[in-house]
Amino acid sequence: MKLIQDCLKLKEFIKMQGSPIAVTYCDLIEDDRYEVKNQVVCQSIQDARYGKEVAISLDNCKCRGGAYFLGLIDRPKEAHKFWVDVEKAYANRCTSMAALRHNPEPPMQLGKYVTLAPIDKCNKLPDLISFVCNVEQGAALLGLNAFFNGRTPKIYSYAAACSSAIGIPMTTGELHVSFIDNSARKIADFNPSELIITIPALKIRGLSDSIEHCIWGNCNVPYLKEEKQLKGNWKINS
Repeated sequence: MKLIQDCLKLKEFIKMQGSPIAVTYCDLIEDDRYEVKNQVVCQSIQDARYGKEVAISLDNCKCRGGAYFLGLIDRPKEAHKFWVDVEKAYANRCTSMAALRHNPEPPMQLGKYVTLAPIDKCNKLPDLISFVCNVEQGAALLGLNAFFNGRTPKIYSYAAACSSAIGIPMTTGELHVSFIDNSARKIADFNPSELIITIPALKIRGLSDSIEHCIWGNCNVPYLKEEKQLKGNWKINS
């Protein structure tokens, strides 16, 4: 599949750790292939990044917030109480409501399962591809996207990782950056410098094809001469 080749090309170019993750909404799964017991979305992302095939459903998702942001369940009645009184993510119900209105709605009723798998184990066209990477690697992906796509995506900078890494790009159909919320970062042991870039699968080829043609890739652009001239011996004063 050309998509797999393009994803592996991007992985090699940015030198990311782990595999790009294929994210697919579906109604049926092959049970013997997928890990289905006791899933937490942020942990499932890490599992898929390092080789596992995971299927998340309303029956096995331990985090109700994750199930909601993936569109597997309606918003729990206790959601705002939890975010304000338990998680302490918002000061009060007013700010919690405002935050919810600011972000896109979850992608409701798109499938019984959300599967996550390393891209090289993907055997059909997924919906999204997620790259867990550092800031420099993520900036390269954003630059490649800008080169061929011609516009900068709207980033909803404060959102749960399950929402920003899967739910929001699924709803918008655009590249999205997840800064990985504090809870998810601890629960799934993400590196402090890591973030998640998620790209609709059908847009991956544009990024892959751009590598040889732009400054964010490996093209020998004329501006590189100016970079050398502009570069100084600047150091942080200790």
